[in-house]
Amino acid sequence: MAMHDPQKRLNHLLLVTLENAADPRSWSGIPHSLRNALAAQVPQLTVVDGTQLRPRKTPLHSALRAGLGGGAHPRWPLWMTEPSLRHYASVVQQAIAQHKPDAVLSISSQCIARLHTAAPLFMFHDAPWLTFKQTYRRWEPVPLAAARFARAEAQAAGKTRLVFTGSAWSVAESMKLYGLPRGRFVQAPLGANWEPAQSSAELLAYAQDRAADLAEGGTLHLLFLGKDWERKGGPLALETAILLNQQGCRTQLHIVGCRPPLPEGAEAVAVVHGVLDLGDAAARQHMEQLFFACHFLLVPTQAECFGIAFAESQGFAVPPVSRAVDALPSIVLDGETGILLPPDAGAARYAARIAQVANDAQAYVQMAAQAREWFTERLTWRHTARTIVDGIEGAIEGAIQP
Repeated sequence: MAMHDPQKRLNHLLLVTLENAADPRSWSGIPHSLRNALAAQVPQLTVVDGTQLRPRKTPLHSALRAGLGGGAHPRWPLWMTEPSLRHYASVVQQAIAQHKPDAVLSISSQCIARLHTAAPLFMFHDAPWLTFKQTYRRWEPVPLAAARFARAEAQAAGKTRLVFTGSAWSVAESMKLYGLPRGRFVQAPLGANWEPAQSSAELLAYAQDRAADLAEGGTLHLLFLGKDWERKGGPLALETAILLNQQGCRTQLHIVGCRPPLPEGAEAVAVVHGVLDLGDAAARQHMEQLFFACHFLLVPTQAECFGIAFAESQGFAVPPVSRAVDALPSIVLDGETGILLPPDAGAARYAARIAQVANDAQAYVQMAAQAREWFTERLTWRHTARTIVDGIEGAIEGAIQP
C-alpha cells in the first residue's frame, strides 16, 4: 500500500468491479492489474469485487436463462438483471458508509447503475458495453435486454464526474451513447499485463539481432497471438505468411493461443504452439523466447475494443501489424511503432508493408525502438493508474480537506 500523503487530494479510493480483482485470469487480467497499479499510487485502496458482488437469481430470470440457453455468452445474463443491479448498489452503498472513501471508481457500470450516493463517482472501461457487444456481434450473441442495459449504463455514466476509457474511438462511442460532452471523458489506455524484465537497451539488442539475421538471409518470424482464430484475423495472417514465403522471403508464422484447422501445405510456414499458460514458468519462458525471436506481431484483427497483446508486443520492442479498426489507432502508431492497414486490405498489402520494413534493418530497429518508447510512455498500468488518479484529483479538487 502507498504511504499516506496528507497533501494529496485522493487518499482513499473505493474500487468496485464484478470481476475477481485478485485473479489475473479474470477479464484478461484488467481488474487485477489496475488494482495493483492503483494500490501503488493511492495511500488507501479498498476493493469490493466479484467475490462479494454475486448476481441475484430469481425464478423468472433463471427460467429465461435456461430457456434461452446459458452457454459461455448467454442471451440473458443474470449480472444485468434489475435484481442484480439493485443488489450491487446495496453492497457498494454499504461499503461507502463503512469505509467513507474520498471517491468511488467502478470498472464498468453495473456496480453503480442503481447507486445513489453523495460520494464522487468515476467509471473505467475499455469501451461502452453496447459498443463492445456490437463490435463482437459476429462472434458473440447480443443479450435480449441489451437496449435496457445500455440505458442503465448511460444513466450510470451520467452520475459520474468522469469516465476513463481506453481509446479515442471509445471516447467517441461513449459520447454518442451516453449523451455527455467531451469534457466528461478521459482517454486512459489500458496497460500490458506482462512487462518484460529486460531493460529497453537489452530489448533493442534483441531487435538489432533480429534485423541483422534477416539481412544475412535468415527467416522472417511472425507471431500470431490470440484465442479466436477467425476474429483475430488468423486466416489473413497465414495467407500473408504463405505469400511472403512464395515471394522469396523465408517466413514462419508462430501461432499461439489456439490450434486452428490449417489448410494442406500450411505446415511449411506455420508453427502451432497452442495455448501457453503464462502462470506456468516453462510456458512463460517459451512465450518470452518467441517475443525475442519474432520480428513482428501479426494479428490482423477484424474487431478490437482494445487489444492488450498489441501493448505487450510493443513492450518487447516487437512492432505489431494489424488492421486500423476500432481502438487500434490509439495503441499502434502506423509507420512509427507498427503497421496498420485499412480494414479491406488483403494479404498482398500486408506482405508488401512487412517486407518494406523487414528489408531495411535501420528502419526495422527504429520502429522497434519507437514501439518500446511508446509502450513505456503510454501503455503501462502505471500510466493508466496515474491518469485515473490525476483525473479524480482534478475533478474533486477542493472537495477533500487535507
